[in-house]
Amino acid sequence: MAGASRLHHLLRVGFALTLAVVFTSVSQGTLNASAFPSACTNQTGTVYEVGDGQPYTSIGAVPFDTLQPGDLVRIHHRATPYREKIAISTSGTQAAPICMVGVAGTNGELPVIDGENATTSDSMFYDYDGMQERALLIVMGQEWGEQPAYIHIEGLHFKNAYEDYTFTTANGQVRNYTSNAAALMVQRGADITLTGLAISDSGNGFFAASSGDAEQTVRNLTLQYSYIYGNGTDSDQHHNIYTESNGMIIQFNRFGPTRSISGGNNIKDRSAGTIIRYNWIETGAHLIDLVEAEDGYDLLSQNPNYDKAWVYGNIMISPENSLTGRNMIHFGGDLGGEEEGNSTVCGFGGGQDPTECYRKGPLYFYNNTVITEVNQEGDGSYCCSKTYFRLQTDEQSIEVFNNIFHVVSLGNETWVSYMNRRGQANFGVNLLKPATNMAEFYNQEGPNSEVNGLGNLIVLGAGEEIGFVNEAAGDYHLLVESLAVNSGAPITGADLLPIPFEYLVHQGSIARIDDGSIDMGAYEQGDNPPQVTNTPQATGTAQPTGTAQATGTAGAPTATPTPPATVDPLLNLLSNGDFETDSDLDGQPDSWVAKEFAGDKQKCNKDTNDDGVVDKIFALQGSCAYRFKSGSLENSKLEQIIPNSAITTGDTISVSGFVYPKGEVDVAVKIRVKYVDTTLEKGKITLKVTTPTTAYVPLSGTLTLPIVGEVASFKVKLQNRGASGKVLFDALAVVKTASRSSGLSGQ
Repeated sequence: MAGASRLHHLLRVGFALTLAVVFTSVSQGTLNASAFPSACTNQTGTVYEVGDGQPYTSIGAVPFDTLQPGDLVRIHHRATPYREKIAISTSGTQAAPICMVGVAGTNGELPVIDGENATTSDSMFYDYDGMQERALLIVMGQEWGEQPAYIHIEGLHFKNAYEDYTFTTANGQVRNYTSNAAALMVQRGADITLTGLAISDSGNGFFAASSGDAEQTVRNLTLQYSYIYGNGTDSDQHHNIYTESNGMIIQFNRFGPTRSISGGNNIKDRSAGTIIRYNWIETGAHLIDLVEAEDGYDLLSQNPNYDKAWVYGNIMISPENSLTGRNMIHFGGDLGGEEEGNSTVCGFGGGQDPTECYRKGPLYFYNNTVITEVNQEGDGSYCCSKTYFRLQTDEQSIEVFNNIFHVVSLGNETWVSYMNRRGQANFGVNLLKPATNMAEFYNQEGPNSEVNGLGNLIVLGAGEEIGFVNEAAGDYHLLVESLAVNSGAPITGADLLPIPFEYLVHQGSIARIDDGSIDMGAYEQGDNPPQVTNTPQATGTAQPTGTAQATGTAGAPTATPTPPATVDPLLNLLSNGDFETDSDLDGQPDSWVAKEFAGDKQKCNKDTNDDGVVDKIFALQGSCAYRFKSGSLENSKLEQIIPNSAITTGDTISVSGFVYPKGEVDVAVKIRVKYVDTTLEKGKITLKVTTPTTAYVPLSGTLTLPIVGEVASFKVKLQNRGASGKVLFDALAVVKTASRSSGLSGQ
């Protein structure tokens, strides 16, 4: 294979060890969609129970500044968020890590740590005062040279570390967060693992930064099984995650869109030896931005894998909207240039070259499924064409093979280029559904820039399809007739990492089939697991044996009450239950099927005066809701099919959501479950909405349904039969409470 034959050099000791450590905690079979591999099930230290009715009624009452190896902080879900800041400043050991885990609610809800109006306990140590406004949770040492190590954080939702919000310091000062504030920040630390989290609505979602000395170089970070979304500011400097570490693994995560006003990237990384695998990555100025180390360059550049990065087994989606994802993958550097005036630690004075710090490559990019939507008017304009790879100088190289590149052309004429400006791209075998115009380069500037191996691509003709199971529903598994099946090149290069797993929608993992002939793309044909939503519940929530039970203290701060919260997006079996997305702009929300509709459609908040103030509100949360508009002979429906294999006998299904009926209406929310055994009575939930209100109210009635047999079909339907009036729906959820027998084996 042309691309693979170019791969060279050695990658054995460091990454072989890394793989062994990471995968020991992952089942070699199917990982249950409602669990993740916890590292906190065998703690031997003190257990601190936090929550309503627990010994500690607040997080701040726990002595975080004196936590010891083996200690476990268990934060229980409650109806209102914990509005408290957290600082972890002590170390565990490899055998006895320090763990902070969420204990899920009865329906699997993650406990929420909210930065808006948060308070700070004097049990939280900050090595200098200015760090307080940088993060909601921070990991930092208490003395110079100390690095908190072996820290595990699991099963929690961190949100709202954002410049518009304030918090209160331990001495009572009210401050705003900085523009670059993060939901979670590692300022100093090593061997830190973040698992099963939701990270949202902050300046940076997750931020880790290194400096030039060993004491301040972050090492060995892992982010996994988490949902990161809605982060960023109104600049291009803040991102869903932004990391600089000596060793960085990003796996089994869902990266949703950044904040709507953000110009930032989804994943921005300045680390050494970065591995990005088995993720779902959607939107961003760059989907992935891999650039040079900044303050940590002196040490990170000594890592033999500093120049390289591995990106494989991911599903990447670049939607049509404007400049989002124009250069989908950026590699090399961004702090210097070939002109004086842009400085890095490499300098730009006489005899200095600022590009010396740049990662040179190769970037190994293989077995990814890349979906690129392009909408263009046919004029070849800058705004709407897209490029797969942008390498910063001619010194960068990328090896590209075994990928599926699927262009969704939404306009009359679409343009996609393989490369932008500079660098060396070597293409092996890949499967491509092209745009109407495929260009080798966009704006080629490097005198030695090359795109090699385009003859190795399998390019589909007009009318030919990749062969996805259900592209419209976002299921990018392969049909048996797909040309991607058994067409990949063997992964045999010394530098290449194997692909034993696949991403499971969402925030899950499953073993990849090995039938002797690898398929192209992120999925191997023949194992099409259900497209279900993962519920990251902390599997370390059982009370460890042989541990001391801590007693809480009186007078701890309590959370400020908030309106009833809807189910976290991680928990919802219902796709797009908040009606936020409508990719084809037809007025009907993604993942739903509208029938017999007239004026029924997605309705989003508006700024009617163009003065920067949203003055017409439709949504209870987020920006959009769904509106039924009644009329004579009305019988419109909005339906969604939930995969029947998402549930099993003994599970309980719960429905929740909010409705705003205006006028006399006749609307119903219906759940219908048919069983394989037709002698069993169909499962039903019917919630009627007929009485007008003056605001959103929760759905009421019988909201739960036990599953009593093998499911044949599972449908959610909203039905409108009203002759007059309007109804808004928002924040709908269908949540599974798993039976006791359906958990992850051994946990």
